[in-house]
Amino acid sequence: MLPKKTIVASNSEIQALMKSSFIPSVNMLAFYNSLFNNIVINPDLMVMPIVDRQFYLAHSIFDSMTCTKCKIPLLERILIRIQRSCQLAAIPLPMSLDEIKSKISDVASFCVSEFHLQNANFFIRIWISSGLSHFSLLPDQNTKPILYIVAYNTPNDFDLSKVYKEASIPSITRKEGALVHSKTSNYLMNTLIAVEANKRGALNGVMLDKKGYITECTIANVGFVWKNTREFIIPRWETVLKGNTLMECIAHIEKKLIPQGIISKIEQKDLKPEEVYGNIDEMLVFGGGKVIAIGEFDGKFIRSDLGLVCKSLQNYLSEEYNKTAFEINPNLYKASVPRPKL
Repeated sequence: MLPKKTIVASNSEIQALMKSSFIPSVNMLAFYNSLFNNIVINPDLMVMPIVDRQFYLAHSIFDSMTCTKCKIPLLERILIRIQRSCQLAAIPLPMSLDEIKSKISDVASFCVSEFHLQNANFFIRIWISSGLSHFSLLPDQNTKPILYIVAYNTPNDFDLSKVYKEASIPSITRKEGALVHSKTSNYLMNTLIAVEANKRGALNGVMLDKKGYITECTIANVGFVWKNTREFIIPRWETVLKGNTLMECIAHIEKKLIPQGIISKIEQKDLKPEEVYGNIDEMLVFGGGKVIAIGEFDGKFIRSDLGLVCKSLQNYLSEEYNKTAFEINPNLYKASVPRPKL
């Protein structure tokens, strides 16, 4: 028996379907689109055009940040990385970095006021797309880059007091070239590695290059504390994206942990997984303003608790580095209607 023909839905029917299709665990707070230069608060209208080159070519870059008690840590570093990513991806900036910073601040300020988030955390993700086109590979003369910003709440997936399992996936090599050093939206290889790692009970997967050397995790940097020498070893910069969390932690290690004798020095090396097994005191994952401890790598035991370096870096990130964060204006907007606190 042939299936019934597909129904042509009305606008109201589509709106109802859109409401029912949203992921309940993701609370969409606000959305900005430089095409319209407005903040959108209706989740039904937080959409991107299907002819956006980000959608059909993944020709875009992205970055993410957290707003914590009206502050956005590492925003200046994030803006510099956005500029660098756009250069590598051959995407012009849609506006100046100061203007992008202002739009991020506006969205965050609106969310703080509208949803009473003065003492809470929420997440911000931005994309810069190469623009709208006609499903073509090359942009036409009217194609202009677009800035998208979304603010949202989602449950915290990580208990930082625990240790996690991680795994390398030799069968899938990581992306190369410009894709390594820019925050491109092309995350196919990262996703494939993360899916395979998850099947093995691991966190998100550790990526290897074609020679089998460790590069980074699928969405974060990785570092090792060597047992005997107390060196802090990370992959070479040529092979990884310089994550803002790792860079901040390196500065803390240089300033505090090396003088205290907790770490002897920082080294960049090519390491294969088998060189790591049995030789490390700590394996740490860096990303999103967090340091996550790994207790087992490729089935090889490391430790069952947080190490000294992990504790020191977690304490620093939770207490100190937020003091120098960019501070938004929580009074820039007034709440349009009374809303319960999130």
